[in-house]
Amino acid sequence: MPETSVSTELLTVGYSGTEVVRDVSFCLPAGESMLLIGHNGAGKSTLLKTLFGLIKPIKGSGRMCGIPIEECSPFRLVRSGARFLGQGTRSFDHLDIAQHRAILTKLYGLPVEASDLGINDGPTDRRVGALSMGQRRLEALRTLSVGSPRLFVLDEPVAGVDPRNAGLIREWIMKRQERGVSFIVAEHSFRDLLALFPRTLVLRRGAVSYFGSSEELRADAKLAEVYL
Repeated sequence: MPETSVSTELLTVGYSGTEVVRDVSFCLPAGESMLLIGHNGAGKSTLLKTLFGLIKPIKGSGRMCGIPIEECSPFRLVRSGARFLGQGTRSFDHLDIAQHRAILTKLYGLPVEASDLGINDGPTDRRVGALSMGQRRLEALRTLSVGSPRLFVLDEPVAGVDPRNAGLIREWIMKRQERGVSFIVAEHSFRDLLALFPRTLVLRRGAVSYFGSSEELRADAKLAEVYL
């Protein structure tokens, strides 16, 4: 059987015992990628945070990079080759890009080395606080690329990003997929992303309404059936 990157079995997630999403089951083989979609409040971010050890599951089981989900922590997952990028931007705005990378890679416990986004890196003496939203997302991905990760968990990486930088992010995802890197990406505006991900998981009304081929969801009738 192929190596599994991520799997869950009847996983229920939420906060303080209150269920947000229940009975989530899926299996994502190593080297494959999945799009996670659903309306606002469907539980996408909660599920991603649980997978990455930021929130403990209420019940159920699963594995991330070979680690049982109930034992996952961000530190263990980063050391195992996984990376997480949450919503929004959090940065030390007064630092320049080079200083910012050095601090973050040290915090992650990773070697300070050149990282490859797959596009022109540009100058590193600019202050982080002067970057646009899209430029900050690209810079975050550069930093997370240190150490040759094999799994990225990204929460709305192109939300609020200008078209040019959103295109660069999609291009970067595609190039990494060609190298065998796995992705789990949640997005609210997902039409342009269906072609990049062979599998899609749809959350609706606190449960999984679909997990399977993204190609099927490109038909409006099928998408309406599982999403609306």
